[in-house]
Amino acid sequence: MKHLVLPSMMLRAALAGILALCASPALAQVTWQTTKTTNATKDVGNASLLNGTLRVKAFPGYLDVEEDVDISVSGTVRAQNDPATIEILGTFTLPAGAVITGALLWDGNRILQAKLLDRYKADSTYEDLVDRDSVPPPRPIDPLILERTGTNTYRVRVYPVALNQSRHFRLRYQLPPKIGTDGFEMRLQAALIPLFTSVTTVTTTIEPGGGVSTVGFVENGLKREMTLPRTLFLARSSLTAATAAGASALRILPVNPLRQVQVKTSFPTGSFAGNYLNFYGAVDDSLLRDFGLRIEVVFYWKWHNPGEWKFNSSYVSEAQSQASSLLTLYGLLGLPGNRVGLLHDDSRNSLRSFSVGAQSETSYKLALDYLKSVQGSYVQDFVNNIQFSGGGGVANTTASKNKFLANMQVVKTLYSPDQGVVRHLVLVSAGPDYVNSDASLNAAFDEAFLDKPVSISTLKNRNFTQVGFDMFAARQGHPVLGTVTSTSHADLPGFPSLSVLATVRNSQKAYDLSVACTGGLSITCGSLEFHGKSANPWRDTVEWAGYQGNGQLLGRVKRSSAVFTAAQDTGMALVWAGSTAPFSEVKEYYLGPHYGFVDANASLLALERDSIKGAYADTGVPYAGSIPDYLGPSSPPSTGNPNSILGGARNAASWRIERAADGMLRLRVPGLAAGERVELSLVDLKGKRVGSWMLTAEAGLLRWNAGALRAGTYLLRLKGKRVEGEKLITLP
Repeated sequence: MKHLVLPSMMLRAALAGILALCASPALAQVTWQTTKTTNATKDVGNASLLNGTLRVKAFPGYLDVEEDVDISVSGTVRAQNDPATIEILGTFTLPAGAVITGALLWDGNRILQAKLLDRYKADSTYEDLVDRDSVPPPRPIDPLILERTGTNTYRVRVYPVALNQSRHFRLRYQLPPKIGTDGFEMRLQAALIPLFTSVTTVTTTIEPGGGVSTVGFVENGLKREMTLPRTLFLARSSLTAATAAGASALRILPVNPLRQVQVKTSFPTGSFAGNYLNFYGAVDDSLLRDFGLRIEVVFYWKWHNPGEWKFNSSYVSEAQSQASSLLTLYGLLGLPGNRVGLLHDDSRNSLRSFSVGAQSETSYKLALDYLKSVQGSYVQDFVNNIQFSGGGGVANTTASKNKFLANMQVVKTLYSPDQGVVRHLVLVSAGPDYVNSDASLNAAFDEAFLDKPVSISTLKNRNFTQVGFDMFAARQGHPVLGTVTSTSHADLPGFPSLSVLATVRNSQKAYDLSVACTGGLSITCGSLEFHGKSANPWRDTVEWAGYQGNGQLLGRVKRSSAVFTAAQDTGMALVWAGSTAPFSEVKEYYLGPHYGFVDANASLLALERDSIKGAYADTGVPYAGSIPDYLGPSSPPSTGNPNSILGGARNAASWRIERAADGMLRLRVPGLAAGERVELSLVDLKGKRVGSWMLTAEAGLLRWNAGALRAGTYLLRLKGKRVEGEKLITLP
C-alpha cells in the first residue's frame, strides 16, 4: 500500500479542516485561546482589530500587498488559566495563484522577521515554544507561525499576548492577475482585516511598482484613471475574498483594456534560472471579426406624425412599448462579439444617433442613457407639448420617402468600417404613415446598402410602416445569414458554438491552449492562462485559430500580445510558481520552498533569534527567501550516488514497511548503506511519540521489534548521516 507523507502538523491541519466544515462560522473571525492551564480546559474568545492598514505596490503583472494589523484580546479567563499566555489564531483565504512571501512580528522594541522553514520543523518549533497545557509562569518566547491549511486557505498564530493587550504584525503577499470583464486586471483584497466586521473603512495606499505610474481603478463598477501614489479609504466589505471573486471586486487594470497579455521575466543563472511566461488571453472582438463572426446591430426608430397621436392614444402606448423593448434589447447586446447602435427620428427634433459600440464604449453608454430617458411618461409628455392645429392629416408622401432615404444614409455611418462584420438593421416605427402597394423605396434601399450589406428584421408582433416600402419583400431580400437567435422582442443574428485554439511558442517548442465558446445572441468564451518555464526565450506573438462545432476552420490569426517584462523580476517568477498549474519543461518539485513562499511544504516562522538587527527603516517586509536544497517528503530520487545526502535514501516515497513474524517490522529503504546508525521513531495521529529505536542498518533494510504496537496509522521518522525524512505508514 502506498502512503503520502503527512507531517504531524499536516495531520492537525487536516483535522482542523474537517472541524471547520462542521463549524464554518469560525472561519469568519479571529479568535484567541489560553494555552497554559492546570485543568486542561481552555478559555476562548473573539479577538478585536485595533488598527489595520494596507500598502499596495502595483506592478504590471501583480500586486504586492503588505497588511498591518494590531489585534487585541479581551474577556475573562478562569483562575486556573494564565491570562498572560494567550494565543491569537486567524484563518483566511487568498485567491488562487496568490503567494505569501513574508511576515514581521513586533515584540516590544524589536521586530522579528519570519523565515521560511519546512512546515513540520516550523510547526514543531512553534509548539515547543508555546508549551501548551503546562503550569505557569510562561516562558518569554514570542513566535509567529503562518501556514497553509488547505487550497487557498491559511492560518496565522501569534503567541503570547496578555489579556486586554494586543500584538502588531504584518503580512506580505502577492496577488496575481486574471482576465476579467474589462480584460487584464488585478483584483485587490485583504487577508485578515475583512474578518473583523466592526471595521468599516480601511486606509489603503497604492504605490507605483516597476513601470507603473497610472492605473485604471474600478470601484462599485465605476472606472477612473488614478495617478500613483494614492491613499484611499476603502470599505472593509469591498476587500473580502467573496467580493474579490464577484462582479463588485476592486480592480486595478491598465488604462487601456488588454485582452492578450504576456508577463515575462528571465534569469540567466541561479536557482531561478530560466525564462518565465505568464500568458493571459481572452477571445475579443478583433479575433471574432477576423474569424468572420462579429455582429453589428443598429435600431432605426421612426415616429410618424406624433402630432396625430393626440387623437389616438394607441400610438402613445405603441411607442412606450417599443421604448421598453429597445431598452431590453440594448441591455442584451454590446457583449463580446456584437456591437449595437441607435438612430431615433421623432419627427420634431434633431436625429438622435449613436454609433455601434460595446458595453464598455461611450457610444453604447450614451445610447443606453437615452433609451432610459424615453421610458414611461416621456412619450405622453412629448405628445402633449406638440403645438398642433388644423385637425389630423397624414404625412406628405414624397417628404416621408425622402426622409427615410436620408435616414438610411445616417444608419450606414453608424456601422464600423471594419471588414468581416455581419451587419443587421432592426426597423421600428410608431404612428400613422401611408401604407399602400407602392414599393418604390425597396430598390433605393437595396442600392443604398450595396457597399454595406445588411439583414433586416422588426420587433416581434410589430409591423414597420413606411410609405413606398414593402417590408415583407425587403425581409425576403435581406435575410439573416447563418445562425438566427430568437428573443421575445426580436429575431437577431447570433453566433454558433465554436472552439478557439491559442498557441504560445518559445524558440524550440509550441504549446496549444484551447477554450470553448458558447453561441447565442452574444458569444461567451472562457479565458486562457498559461504559466510556462523554459530554457529558451518565449516569443511575443500568439497564434489563434477558430473552429466551428463540426471542426471546420474559420480562420487563423497571429497577434502580438501586450508584453510586460523585466530583466529579473522575482515577483513575476512567483506568479509562475504560485499559479495553480505551473508548467516547466524540466520537472520541478516543492515550488514554495524553492521560490520562497508558503505552501503545503513550507511555513513562515518568526522567532526571537530572527529579530532585525540595528535600526529598522520601514521599507517593507523582506522576501522570506527559499529553503536552500530543500528535499521534503516524497522527494524525487536524484541522479548520482544513491547513498549521497541527496540520494535515494532520502526518497521517502520509495520506503516500504513490512510486518514480519514475532512482532518484527522491516523497513526497506533503497540506497541505505549497511552499517549506518539510524534513529527511527513513530508518532501517533495525536502527535504522541509511541516508540524510538536506534538501529544499525543492513543494506537497504532496517529491522526492529515493535510487538507492542497496535495496528493503525503512524508517522515514521528516520534520521541518520545519509538518511532523513518521514512517511505516513499503516500497520495491519
